[in-house]
Amino acid sequence: VTKGINDKGDLAFVFIDPSVSGADEEHSMLMLIPVTDYKAFIGNFDGAKTEGDLTEVQLPSEPDPSYVASWGKFAAISPSKDLLGKKPTAGVKLSGETAKEMDKKDIIVYANMAQIRKTAHPALLNNRPQILDQAVNNMQGDKEKYGPLMKAFLGRILDGADRYLLDADSATYGVLIGPSGLNS
Repeated sequence: VTKGINDKGDLAFVFIDPSVSGADEEHSMLMLIPVTDYKAFIGNFDGAKTEGDLTEVQLPSEPDPSYVASWGKFAAISPSKDLLGKKPTAGVKLSGETAKEMDKKDIIVYANMAQIRKTAHPALLNNRPQILDQAVNNMQGDKEKYGPLMKAFLGRILDGADRYLLDADSATYGVLIGPSGLNS
């Protein structure tokens, strides 16, 4: 794939919560490729079939077709037609340290914690008793006497996870590619 690509733009891999996308986990992903010319980009794929706003393409080494749509300055590619039919009205606005990380690093893994918290926080609260009980129940023999200590220790870790889920808006992991190699 060489035609129509904006090599100065940012590429994004996006995973969308399957409960929101309506698709299974494998089909709840899309890739946003920066383009200078969407039609030239579609020309990279032999046998591309355009119907309405979507183009069906066959990616190398993929048994099933993928679908492509023009989303402004990006070509959106997904294994799900439905995902591409839900073009967002606005992008994610990054601020603070997250925005700085995006500017400084070559590769970023970004987690939208505001969205993740909607499912992760209730799951943590619902599973907390089982997590604590399982940790204590796995301590057998002469280690059993440390059960209350383990429960208190693990409880503090779960408290920290709870606070993080409630307070964080985003999380990033960045990689910089430079003369000295990879730095993260």
